[in-house]
Amino acid sequence: MGGTLSKTDIGHGRGWLETEAAKSQARIDRALGHPQQITEAGRSWEQQNAHWLTFLRYGKPIALHPDTPSVHQKGRAKDTDERNVALMNEHGWFQTVYRTVNGRRTLVEPWHFEYFPERDKHRNDPAPAGGKTTAAAITTLEEPAMRTIRWNGKHVFTFGEEKVSHQDVPVDAINAAIIHNPDQKYLELDDAGLTTALKTFGVPWSALDACMRGLAYDISGAVGGRYWSRAVEQKIDTSQLAQTIAGLQKTAASVPAVEG
Repeated sequence: MGGTLSKTDIGHGRGWLETEAAKSQARIDRALGHPQQITEAGRSWEQQNAHWLTFLRYGKPIALHPDTPSVHQKGRAKDTDERNVALMNEHGWFQTVYRTVNGRRTLVEPWHFEYFPERDKHRNDPAPAGGKTTAAAITTLEEPAMRTIRWNGKHVFTFGEEKVSHQDVPVDAINAAIIHNPDQKYLELDDAGLTTALKTFGVPWSALDACMRGLAYDISGAVGGRYWSRAVEQKIDTSQLAQTIAGLQKTAASVPAVEG
């Protein structure tokens, strides 16, 4: 399916960042002489979804839907209360959340910084003698990219690691492919291809069935929608859902195909 996200733990219980951002963070730690305080760095889909639900309920803090995905999910954003802004700008980190308030462009989230490698003045600095760093030297993890597929030319799903959603609105289906697929087109799969996709992303047949029937969960987190992940699997009664491709084919026959 192609496409990976390299995750590097930045140490001291601060979570992870994408590899290049993590290297930059290590350089910032060295410049400060201590590990910079970080409230949150990289986020999983489930963590982003929790932020999204909070945003829907209270209107703040600002958060994107996890299928977007956010810069936090890409591992190139961090939230910190230690705002050495000039130093972070020098290392390619910039505050980005501005809104128009009383007619003026206003920074509304001063704690939020995003990494821009092309603006990092220290990106090509040599490694410190002995290769020491304040960031933890641990392995990086490879995460499958999200992909939007069309099954037998009719039904559209977006897959991620142990998560899936069913797109039943044409414009949403098209936009999902634009967001998640390198060529911005559906990844066309037949029955065999769909079976491989489920194995690759760790998604059971019952999850697809629940999504197609609208029996999974919605963007508010309530049961009765077209989103599924392992984190909410226990909320769904799977006893009457498809356990094989044959069962899913029966459901598919009663669900309208997505045109376009």
